[in-house]
Amino acid sequence: MRTASKIFTFFFLAVVISVFTISGMVAPAQAQETIAEAKKLSARANTLRHQRKFDKAEALYKRSLKIRTTVLGAGHTEVGHALFEMAPVYFRKNEFHKAERVLKSALAIYEKNLGSDHSHIANTLSRLAYVYGANGKSASSIQTRAAAMRKRLAGAPTRMKRKAKAPTRQKRMAKAPGRQKKSRVDRRSQMEKLAGAPIGQERLADGRTLREWFEGR
Repeated sequence: MRTASKIFTFFFLAVVISVFTISGMVAPAQAQETIAEAKKLSARANTLRHQRKFDKAEALYKRSLKIRTTVLGAGHTEVGHALFEMAPVYFRKNEFHKAERVLKSALAIYEKNLGSDHSHIANTLSRLAYVYGANGKSASSIQTRAAAMRKRLAGAPTRMKRKAKAPTRQKRMAKAPGRQKKSRVDRRSQMEKLAGAPIGQERLADGRTLREWFEGR
């Protein structure tokens, strides 16, 4: 009996180890496919949001958030992205407290994973400032922080290299009198100029209001 029991125990352990080994080999590929599906859900939710179908969009955003949280963990950057994407829906539904909550959660994740200065952090601060303003709260400190961060990001080495190429481009444009070429809109510089302005009244270089930019229109 003891021999049979030992044989059964070893057999059981071998099966368990095999299952975990196989699961460990398959999990990364499955996780990648699952996250891809979560991103598709978010894309569909964005479309529904633009169509003003906010309840349906919210449902898809929540599904995407649940998938990312389950597969990657609550503190993963992809979870931060999902939370960030949900904010405009809550804003359009006038549920400012929910928009504030998801943005603060996204901000905490970004600050933990991306460091003190990052474009995701600056964008989240800008959205959070707008939500504060719409809800009657003071947003000056958040706007100031976002503007300061954008200035630091604008001074990064990659940015400096782009600026160094500007004179050559200007010379090319100067050779064609009367020909004007519209420059690309730089959201960083736009938002930097907007810092301190009354929320909701400012306009971007492309003519959109800050509200339209926030809502992705």
